[in-house]
Formats: sequence, C-alpha cells, structure tokens
Amino acid sequence: MTDNRHDKDPVAFGKQMEDSIRGYLKSALPVSHQYPRLRQEIGRALTEPELLLKGPFVEALPDFVKDVSLEALTHGGDRLLDGEFSKLPQTEYQRPLHRHQAQALEAVVRRRENVIVATGTGSGKTECFLYPILDSLLKDMSLSRPGVRALLVYPLNALANDQLYKRLVPLFVHSFQHRGIKVGRYTGLTRQGLTRAQAEEEVLSSDTSFARELGWKQIPANWLLTREEMLATPPHVLITNYAMLEHLLLLPKNAPLFRNSALHFLVLDEVHSYSGAQASEVALLIRKLRQRLNLRFEDTICIGTSASFAPGESADEDILQFATNLFGVRFSRVIRGKRQEHILLREASDRIFSMTPEAWIALGRAAASLTPGDPDGVQTWNQAISVSNLSGGLRDSLWLDEKTPVERGLARVFALSKEMRHASKTLSEGGAVEFTQLAETIFGSGAPGEAALAGLIAIGIRARSSPGDFPLLPARYHFFTSGIDNITLRLAAGETEGFAEVRLGSQFKHDGQNLYRLLICRKCGQPYVEGFLEGERLHPRPTGTKPVTHRHVFWLGDKGPEVEDEDDDTADSLRTGSTIWEMNPATGEINSIFGPRVKLRVVELRQDAEENRRYVRKCPACGGTAGTGRSGDRVSSR
Repeated sequence: MTDNRHDKDPVAFGKQMEDSIRGYLKSALPVSHQYPRLRQEIGRALTEPELLLKGPFVEALPDFVKDVSLEALTHGGDRLLDGEFSKLPQTEYQRPLHRHQAQALEAVVRRRENVIVATGTGSGKTECFLYPILDSLLKDMSLSRPGVRALLVYPLNALANDQLYKRLVPLFVHSFQHRGIKVGRYTGLTRQGLTRAQAEEEVLSSDTSFARELGWKQIPANWLLTREEMLATPPHVLITNYAMLEHLLLLPKNAPLFRNSALHFLVLDEVHSYSGAQASEVALLIRKLRQRLNLRFEDTICIGTSASFAPGESADEDILQFATNLFGVRFSRVIRGKRQEHILLREASDRIFSMTPEAWIALGRAAASLTPGDPDGVQTWNQAISVSNLSGGLRDSLWLDEKTPVERGLARVFALSKEMRHASKTLSEGGAVEFTQLAETIFGSGAPGEAALAGLIAIGIRARSSPGDFPLLPARYHFFTSGIDNITLRLAAGETEGFAEVRLGSQFKHDGQNLYRLLICRKCGQPYVEGFLEGERLHPRPTGTKPVTHRHVFWLGDKGPEVEDEDDDTADSLRTGSTIWEMNPATGEINSIFGPRVKLRVVELRQDAEENRRYVRKCPACGGTAGTGRSGDRVSSR
C-alpha cells in the first residue's frame, strides 16, 4: 500500500491503520464466549509488532537523466523526426526528453531495431513507442488508405483503456486530427450493436476530461468507437488484448479488420506479464498473426515495455532471449532509464543552511496546509515564517516573494537545505528506506526526529520549479500489510479449552510439536481443529507419503453442549461424542501407549461428490449449515 496524503504524521497514520486492521480481524473471528482463553490468546497474538503492518517506508522516484528535445530532433541536416511534430503542445515539443526516450527514438526510428524498454514507473515508456509510431504515420504517403499500421497489445483492459484515454487519443485523435490518423480499441468492452451516437454518449459521459481538457462536444470521426466502424474502415492504430487478438484471428467475421494491413509496429505492453504457458500461447499467437498478414521479419518493428524486469547486464541477456522467443524475431537491446537528483539539489552553493527539528515540524505543518495553485499560498507560508522561532537571517532566507508561485519559491529556498540534500542523497541510492531509520540518520532518534522528517517530506513533495516538473524531493510512503491466512493450535492434555498455544499464519510445526488448523463456525463461534489421518498418525497437513489420506474435523476441548438441529425434521444427528480418539499431541500418533494423550471428539463429515472432499455439513453446536447450493464447511478457516 502506498500513500502520499498522510504526510503530516505517517507513523501515527500507520498505527491508526494497524489498529483498524486488528479491529476488523477481531470482528471477523467470532470465537464463542465459552472459550475466553482462546479469544484472549488470539487477541494477544494480533498485537505482535509488525505482524499486520510494516512501515512506513520512504521511497523517492527522482526525475530521469535528460537529453535532446523533440524540437531538436526535427531540425538539422540529419533530422530524425517529421517536422509536423511541431503541432504538439509546445511544452511537450520543447521540453527535454528523458535519455531513454531519446535512445528509443534513435534505435527504433533510425536503426529499426526491436527493443525492450525496461524503465521504471512513471518513466514515459509509452512515449518510447508512441513517438516512433507517430513519426511513421506522418511520413506515410498512403495514410488515406485504411489498414492497421500499429498493433498495441495489452494484458488487461484496464491498462488498454488508461493508455487509450490518457495518451493515444490526445496524441493521435486530437493533436493530429487534421492528418486523419484513425484509432480504434477492439476489446470485450467494444460492444456489438451500438450506434456511433450511442458510443459517443457513453464515452463522453464516462470521462469528462475530453470536454474539460480537449474542449470536445463530440468525438472526432477519426476515433473509431464501434466494431462495425473498425470492420468497415480498419484503424491505423489498433488497441486490443491478447485474448481478443486470438478471437480476431480465429473468426472469419473479423477478417475485414486486417484488410489492407501494413503492420509496421507490434507493441506488447507489460511484456513481463507473459510467462509460462501463457507466454507460449502469446508466442504462437504472434506467429499466427505474422503468417495471416504475410509479414516478413523485417516488415514489423517489435517493442516490449516493462517496469518490472530485474536490473543488470546479466538480466539483460535473459530479457533479450525471452523477447526473441516471444516475438519470434531477434532483439538486440534493452533500454534502461537512469534517475538523478533534482537539478537544484545538484548545484553547488556556499549558502547551505540547516534547521532544527522543531523548525522542520512547524514549517512542515504550514506546507501540508497548502493546496496546488493556491493564490494565497505564499501569504500562508510567510505567515508561518513570521510566527516561527527562526533566527532573523534564516527567517529572511525562507521568506517568499509574493510574485512567485509558492511551489517554485519553496523549490528555490529548500534546494539549499542541508537536511533536504541529505535526504535526497540517501534516497537517490535506490529502494525504499525505513522511515524511522532515515529520520535517525538526519535528525537523530526519537519522536521529534520522525516528526521533523515528516515535515521535510511535506515541503519536498510540494516544492517544484513549475507545475509539470518533478518535485524537489519526489518521495512517497509505503506500508505493507499482511493477511492472516490461518490460525494454528498446539493441542494439550489437561487443558479445559483443549490447547496450549496459539500461532498466527500457516505454522504447522513448532519446536517439534504439531500445530493444527483452527476452524470456527461463522454462526455460533464454536472452534474446531482439522487433521489428516495417514496410517495411525494425525498430521496437520497431508504429507503425501501415504497412498490414502483422510480429512477429519474435531471439536476443540470439552466445552459446549450438543444440540439437535431445530430446522431438521429428519432428526439428522449432530452429536460429536460417539467417536472419541486419543492422540499424542506431539507426534499425532492415534491410541499411542507412550507420552501424553488428548481426547478428540470426531465431527461427522459429509462427502462432496463434485469436489471429492468431505465437509462439515452442519455445526454440531448450533445446527448452522453452509446455506443452499454447493455444500461446504460452515465451520470455516479463519
């Protein structure tokens, strides 16, 4: 779990979240009041430190190393890109590209290489294939002829939709509408039988950004919205998922979609997600596509993207081999991204200043109250400075010019902070750092240091040179939560409730002692334990060493009355005491003549023919059933 909102006190937020999780788990464990010790021990186990939640951790994702701009690549005698790139918004056209984006353009556009773009989250991987596709379409002299030129394949519809709405449509449909570049998404969400007008209404009502940011009152005709449109006039850029692509290639009714195709680009986003049998299926699908369209290897440039591949040269060799096997063409390069600290933090200065933890706490609160674009932000900040206990010289240094946006002013001022530079340097080394450890490194141990670090981060994430730039300290908090998949018990003789120890998680053996899984009736809270009989021993889990294993469920301890099911007129027995086993709790041996022995009352199980497994059909304590439909344990694992 990642959270950027609770920058005021992430430690307190973590404790609050942990308490909420603990409260939920307690409410989801309806242990009968006849077992007070079991309830108490489960509650105690849930308070173990770092059991349910770990964190906060702090991670910084700085900006990437820069290179030339798109504008520079459209000029000069050896220009790389078509001159019509100048129709892009000027901020996009003129800003420096990330170095890995420039490298991708060189590799794909100039050298026509098949590449894997393996850069981090938020690194602009999408532009690494969108810009080459755009350049190819702008240079295409036969663009007036319909036909798929670029095929973008996503593993999930959600990813396809996000890319379509946020990047492809604004780029191809809006900025280059005059060139008639047609875009279409053909997935399960592209419903049949929908008219163009109905599809337009659905899109515009579901996402107001088109009207708000692009000024659309209706969708341009070059965004093909219906299946019928795409089959009649195939788009130049087709977005789909691998499951739908298989469908498109299989059914004859979809053949018109690939009529007149000249497939120049094949892109697989999140390419790491294809593994095992699925990777084999996708590999065969790509070969089928190439055969159907009668493509030569050199006709199509293949690009894969991922933020999840391992780093390092040895990993690159494996990635290239994987991509070559998947796409069926040779891949020669993995393009990586390199991050760097904010440029203001890298500038040398003799005006570095330092602040006390108390000052960071106070100013962090002031920063946390600021909202982006707040016209009164500078006034709010300066008011906090005026009432602070800072020295006169430092107060003057932190005072912001009212003509400068507060975010820019904070970036200029705190780029000279010793503590900000220390935090940035530490976090730029990569990976997440434990919050308390980072606080101790910069401010010293204890609550004041932690509060000071929270204040520093609150300022750092709001300080930026301009609205579209990376913040001075692009930090975020991480919390890691753990679910409780099982509760296990060490059974013991002489214990009224039948157990001696409670453990959370899938721990089935401890100090040589067997631990058996706890089951609880969701209706009355009666606890049971589960075991698997192999030969003369009852194991917590099947061992697989015997040809026959029988699952059994047992009443826990000696508490609780036996009842008859008041809703069952057939007098179906709910008794549990007719069969009693004696077991050595340490070894699981049944009717052992050595060591301690506990008595286990066997609960009747019924066979489920469909799953070939035996279940408790009715709770012997309350007569509760699993309800209608498929049978299953009303007595459930918690």
